[in-house]
Amino acid sequence: MGGSKGIQNIIETCKELQKRNYIDIKCSYHLHLGNLPKERVYLVALYMLCYRIQDDIFKMFPFYKLDPRGIKRKNYCQKLEKLGIFSLQSPIKEDYDQFVNTVYHKIFEFLSEGHNGDENINRRTHRHPIDQKWNRHSRYRIYNLINMLFSKSETCEARVHDPTLNSERAVLWLFMNVALVRFCENNLRDIITGKEISFIDVLNFYKNHYEKDKDAAFLSEYLIAYYKNRCENIAKDIARGDKLSSWIIDQDNKFTFSYKGVTLFKN
Repeated sequence: MGGSKGIQNIIETCKELQKRNYIDIKCSYHLHLGNLPKERVYLVALYMLCYRIQDDIFKMFPFYKLDPRGIKRKNYCQKLEKLGIFSLQSPIKEDYDQFVNTVYHKIFEFLSEGHNGDENINRRTHRHPIDQKWNRHSRYRIYNLINMLFSKSETCEARVHDPTLNSERAVLWLFMNVALVRFCENNLRDIITGKEISFIDVLNFYKNHYEKDKDAAFLSEYLIAYYKNRCENIAKDIARGDKLSSWIIDQDNKFTFSYKGVTLFKN
């Protein structure tokens, strides 16, 4: 799905799902984003960016997403590992190219369960060295990047979102992650050289990239307001020892969010 028709498909699909399905804590909303750059530098920057802002992102979701002990038998959404990756300090092009290749191989090894990027594993075949996807441990992360190397879809999967059949929640999270992958595409050097970046900086992508578009500026403001609202509510839950934030599921069908009197659409 893509474009305005893709958004409408999500809206209509959620309406039908709400009529025929229910959700509980065993569920999750996984979002796949495609049409991403295929160059090594993009995968490197995307991994580094996701690692850098993952703590910000976890703040908007129930605590069990970060620490499922006593709630789920397995952690399906772990943090990304640092992998010994540090920011590039040298402005020299040769050092930049070497850095990208070095970090790419570290990420390749992580995503392929220990195989070196120089081994005879042909990315063009899209074949992962581990056939059973449930045995690919790097899959169970806040962002799963395996498909960018080992799938014809070549997608980035966002796994952290709580379960929802609400089209507004689904589309807001979609816009947030489109901002993430496009921010990465347009800020490769800043990410690689260690410029301080927060999730709010990412959400400001629409405002900063489409400078003369008032709707784009408002979209960034809307997403930031929604993000802060989620973080505040989750922080209150954590403060009183509530790991589940079960109100999110309980209110899912009727949920709507308004900012400056504007609601995206009615479910």
